[in-house]
Amino acid sequence: MNWKTIVIGSSIAAYLYMIITEWVNLSPWNDVSTSTPSQKLSGTLINTVPFGLVIAGFLLDLFWLKLLGIGTLLALLGVHFAWWWVPYFWGASQTHMEAYTRLFSNTYKFLPARGGNPIPNAHYVTYEVLTLINGIIAIIGLAKT
Repeated sequence: MNWKTIVIGSSIAAYLYMIITEWVNLSPWNDVSTSTPSQKLSGTLINTVPFGLVIAGFLLDLFWLKLLGIGTLLALLGVHFAWWWVPYFWGASQTHMEAYTRLFSNTYKFLPARGGNPIPNAHYVTYEVLTLINGIIAIIGLAKT
């Protein structure tokens, strides 16, 4: 197996998924109809830079850049855990609920409701699974290259 190609390919797939879903309204999968261009740009940068670092690290074969990319993927997963899963399981502040309602109330969700807690939408669950898989592939690729 060529792990370099696998890592780069999986990173590009996740990168493209996030760019498309940040900018193209695919309601009810996502709802970016109320997002401003600056909100879309900041969301794109936050959610795609880790993949760009992984791609660059493996393309340039720079160990430190591979580590930085993998580290930022793990940090991104931590941020997503804090934003989606902590409130889903343990409840959210009023401010979080207001933001959640404004941004995600019209999106598709498949997880069961947990009282009045916000439910992670399918788009971000998919993105988080892609990020996790990509992180695992990148770690394996780092060990194999």
